Amino acid sequence: MRKMCILMALAMVLGWAGGAWADLVGYWPLDGNGKDLSGNGLDGKINGNVAPAADRFGNPEAAMSFAGGGGDNINVGNPPELQMTGAMTITAWVYLDNTSPLHGARNSRIFGKMSVGGKRAWSAGIEKTVGGVPYPATIQIASNASTVVGLNDNTTLPVGQWVHYAGVFTPGQSLEVYVNGTLSHIRTDGIPPSQYAANGESALIGNRPGATDCGWYGFLDEVRMYNEALSQTRIESLMWGHSAGNPDPANGAERVAVNPVLSWRAPDAEWLGDPNRADEVRYVVYFDPNELLVTGGDALVSFGPQPETSLALVGDLDLGTRYYWRVDVVDPNGPTVHRGVVWSFTTVPPKAGLVSPADGAVDVAKNAVLQWDPGFGAVEHDIYFGTDAGLVEAGDASVYIGRTGEVSFDPDLDWQTQYFWRIDEIFSGGAVPERGDVWSFVTGAAICEQELTGDINKDCVVDFKDLVIMVENWLVCNLTNGDCP
Repeated sequence: MRKMCILMALAMVLGWAGGAWADLVGYWPLDGNGKDLSGNGLDGKINGNVAPAADRFGNPEAAMSFAGGGGDNINVGNPPELQMTGAMTITAWVYLDNTSPLHGARNSRIFGKMSVGGKRAWSAGIEKTVGGVPYPATIQIASNASTVVGLNDNTTLPVGQWVHYAGVFTPGQSLEVYVNGTLSHIRTDGIPPSQYAANGESALIGNRPGATDCGWYGFLDEVRMYNEALSQTRIESLMWGHSAGNPDPANGAERVAVNPVLSWRAPDAEWLGDPNRADEVRYVVYFDPNELLVTGGDALVSFGPQPETSLALVGDLDLGTRYYWRVDVVDPNGPTVHRGVVWSFTTVPPKAGLVSPADGAVDVAKNAVLQWDPGFGAVEHDIYFGTDAGLVEAGDASVYIGRTGEVSFDPDLDWQTQYFWRIDEIFSGGAVPERGDVWSFVTGAAICEQELTGDINKDCVVDFKDLVIMVENWLVCNLTNGDCP
């Protein structure tokens, strides 16, 4: 009986430690080493220019840096557990160093067993560029020793910042890439019913076998592998772990109201020392425009501890100001404080912004309506619009459309033309107007559903402009005694 109790306790420890599930194959926290904490003993050997580094919370020696060389990796060998044949999920916190001399010059791997032709297997990482998209996240498997089936994301993996990556293989159904807990791209065609990984090669963290130009350049942390296709809910839970998540306002948000209510996602109970005490979790919030005070956890900018997952700030924030905040989770078991990452947002300024079409947009529709987010306190808006950037910048009367209380303007646009516009904000009480930035966009080429008789300028419409062109052609032809059609 005593032995049974010990086994049950051990199972609970392995099941809850690090938020692991029974289908966890390997878990490498990379806390300055290559140890596997899944209970499967898949410890890795550090090779080359791989060294301890600070993690996303700023904790020293809690992640690993990789220089990207061919021999830079953590080798976890070729155990049977990593010779995957069925469903698979690979997750990790990753940081792609855009200051590295290798940046933009190569593919890079987070975790790979994929070798050269005839020795294919699975692989997770980024490609240099695919279809004009730089640094897309990728997940690859092999249907046999020589055939690779892969999925490349259709958006760029954020660089110069910590990002949560997840690649998922569901046999016969799909390959999926998740970025920061959200499904970013999916492939459902040509998915094999099983995968091949018995290629005799070692699995490498931060690289792939059989290559000298696929090393990861940057940082890696919390690498996990599962022999199951995890759901988005479970991936999101893995992403946040015992930390607060899903900040609102979102990290990096702009033009946030000056009286926001801060809110966040509570960690799932399974990440706590005792899941039954989830309702006893408390939160300490640090908030200030001084990033150093928030990062340092200064008591002068702290709120709590509190049980609520939201915080209403007292008084309005300053306009056009970047604020920093973090939420520490106080687990009642210990108690243990799990430090949060530092988020930020910027409050709305008095200037107009968040325009549509976006500044620099191309192939804009001919019937596009201009829209903008008003500056704080603006009651009316002066519109300047035209094809001459200098006139719009100078606020010339020839491009002054007028003053409106609306936050949109429906102009008469031509095809394949560059336009410039700006919005000056008007305030009550005779306050000085807020001069706006100059934005631009380019309309696309006309694409007609059918050719129209009389559509001289090929803009898909027969109108007065076509008549003018016809008259001009007729006059030139007849005045010069040309060969008129």
